[in-house]
Parts: sequence; structure tokens; C-alpha cells
Amino acid sequence: MHCRKSRLLTFLAFLLPLTSWGLKPDTVYEWTTPSHDGIGKMYMGREISRVMGHRGAAWLERASRIREERPDRVVDSLTLQADDVIADIGAGTGYFSFRIAPRVPDGRVLAVDIQPEMIALLTSRAQHSLTLLTTGYAVIGKSAHLK
Repeated sequence: MHCRKSRLLTFLAFLLPLTSWGLKPDTVYEWTTPSHDGIGKMYMGREISRVMGHRGAAWLERASRIREERPDRVVDSLTLQADDVIADIGAGTGYFSFRIAPRVPDGRVLAVDIQPEMIALLTSRAQHSLTLLTTGYAVIGKSAHLK
């Protein structure tokens, strides 16, 4: 019963923002023939990718991502305070963690991922960046590490 109730609450948490924007859940997504690295489900004209593993790390850091996704706008929209503590769940290579860290100089960025290979990439990258070294921590996704 608890699991079913939890799933319902998760579904409602997703559904409520859509209805408040005047969108119906069935009009947000479109379907197409899947590409080699996609699932065939489109959101706002872009195909949703398959689950990302550490072998796709280079794709996460591709130069075209700045033009395609406008990470500057994403981070600007967060209205961060200097002392905020941010958890980047599923941080991967730290693409957003490194962009957020300078905005919270008195706070923290917890770059959390469950893949040890991604944590190794993130840690290696952090060793070359004073920004994330001073404000962020690479954390393997276990709750004990977040205390």
C-alpha cells in the first residue's frame, strides 16, 4: 500500500505543474522512431536519450550543448544565494555543478552520482578547478555520505 501511495504522490507531483501551465500530459510528449541513442519519445521537439552511462561522458561535455541547452539560462533561473547548499543529483561529469559552484561561494555543491566511474571523472576534473574544490564535493550516491 505504501509503495502504491508513493507512486501516486510522485505522479501527482509531476501532473500538477503541467495542469497549472495549462498543459495536458498527453500533449507534452510526441513519439517518433527512436534514433540510435534515443528512446523515441520527444519532449518539446527533442528526443529523450537513453539512460546515460559513464561511456557517454564526452557527450555530456560536448561544445554544442551550450548552444542547444543554454546552461547559462538554466543556472540564472535558479536564483541562487551565496550561501545555498545545492545537491546536483545524477551529476555525471559535473556539467552543472561546475557552473553552479561560483554562484554559491559561501555555500556548497554536492555533486552526487551512483556510478563510481562518473565520480572518478568528476573528482579528476575537480582537482583542476579551485571553484569546485572549495565549494563542492563529489559524492557516491549513498545517504550516509550526505550527513
